[in-house]
Amino acid sequence: MPVVDVKLIDVESTKDGALIKKWELQGESGVKINEIYVQRLPDTIATGDSWSGKIQRNGAFTKSDGSKIPNYEVSSPKNEPPSSEHRGNNGQAIDVSKLVFVVISESSSGTCFLLKDSTNNYVYSNIHVFSGSTNSIIKNAEFKTIPIPEFIEVAHDYDLMRFKATGSDGLPVGELPKIDDEVETYGNSQGIGVVTKNSGKVLGVGDSNIEVSCEIVSGNSGGPIIDKHGKVIGIASFLNKRNEDQWNEATRYEKVRRFGIRVDQPIKWESVKYSDFKKDTVLLDAVRDSLDTIISCFQSIDRDKMMITFSLPKTLPSPLRAQTKLDNIVRYHNKFYCDHYTMKTAREMIYYMCTQIKEASEAAFDDNRLQLNSDWAKKTFDDIKAQKDRISVLMVKQRDAVNKSF
Repeated sequence: MPVVDVKLIDVESTKDGALIKKWELQGESGVKINEIYVQRLPDTIATGDSWSGKIQRNGAFTKSDGSKIPNYEVSSPKNEPPSSEHRGNNGQAIDVSKLVFVVISESSSGTCFLLKDSTNNYVYSNIHVFSGSTNSIIKNAEFKTIPIPEFIEVAHDYDLMRFKATGSDGLPVGELPKIDDEVETYGNSQGIGVVTKNSGKVLGVGDSNIEVSCEIVSGNSGGPIIDKHGKVIGIASFLNKRNEDQWNEATRYEKVRRFGIRVDQPIKWESVKYSDFKKDTVLLDAVRDSLDTIISCFQSIDRDKMMITFSLPKTLPSPLRAQTKLDNIVRYHNKFYCDHYTMKTAREMIYYMCTQIKEASEAAFDDNRLQLNSDWAKKTFDDIKAQKDRISVLMVKQRDAVNKSF
C-alpha cells in the first residue's frame, strides 16, 4: 500500500494505537466519519495532528461497547520513537532483547546476538570477546544458553566471528545507513550481565566501519547496532580517543569516539575448529602482551638516572628466550647501577638494555608463529609482527639518540 498522509479531526489515543473517529486524507476533500483503529501510532497522538506511513488492514478492532470497526496497522508512522520491538523480514514482531546474549568468560565479558541472512541463522560477535578464553558461556535473561559448536567462522581482516545457530529467529541485515539516522545498540554494558539499550545517531559512515553516538562502553563489544527498521547495520566493536592533537580541542573529536563494523560488506570467512581457535587466541594475546611489556620497558628507561622505571612482571606471557633476555636486563641493571658510574659504562648500559629489549621482541615472535593452527591466526600474527617491526625502527632511533646524548 502506498504511503498515506492523514490529518486527525477527532481522535482518542490509547497505549497501543489510536481510535480515529473523524479523519481527512491529505489531497482529498471531505472529512471521513467512518471509525477506524490504527495500531502502532505514538501514544501522544492527538486531535489536529497529522501522520504519514504505510498502513495495512489487520482484522477488526472491538470497541468497549462490543461493536467492531476496521483495524489497521501502520508500519512507519511519522515521528515514531525507536522501540525494542521491531519487525523482521516476514513482518512478525521481533523482541531484540531475546536475541541478544551476554558472554561471560574467565577474565572478560561481552555480547553476541542472533542474525539471519538470506539462508542461515548465525550467532555473531567480535573475536576479542572470546579471545584468550577457554570457557566462554553464552546466555540470556530467559535462561537460554547457546553452546559453541565444534567449528566456528572467523573473519579475515576484521574483528568478527560467527557460527551457525539452530532455529529461525534472528535479526535481519540492514542496508548502508545515512549520517544522522537514528540507531540503537544492545549489549552487556560494563559486563554486569544484563542487556541494555543505548539510543543515538549515525555520526559517520565508512567502507568498513560506522561511527555512532550511542554510549557504547566496555561489555557492549559484539552487540548489534540496529536501525529504525529493526535491521542490523553494524556490530559494536571498538572505541577511539586521540586528544593529543591541538586541532581536536573543543571539538567532539577530543572525546571518545565509538565505532561498529559493518555487516553488509564482503567478508572472507574461514572455518576453524573452536578448540584451535582457543589455543591460537591464547597465544596471540600472549604475543600482544609481550610486545606491550617490551615497549613499556623500553620507554621507561630513565637515561638521566640509568634506571628502568617500569616494573617488570615476575613472568611474561612470552617464550623462554624473550623472558631470559628481559631478565638479563634487570640483572645487568642491578649489577652496574651505582652512584659513581662513568659516561662510558652508562653508554654501554643503555646500549645493552636497548639491544636486549629489541632481541626479546624478536624472540617473542620468532618462537611462536609455528605453533599457530589456522590461516587466520597466522595472518593475524603477521599483522602484529608488522606493527612490532615498525616499533622496532623507532626503538633503534631512540637508542641511537640516547647514546648520542652522553
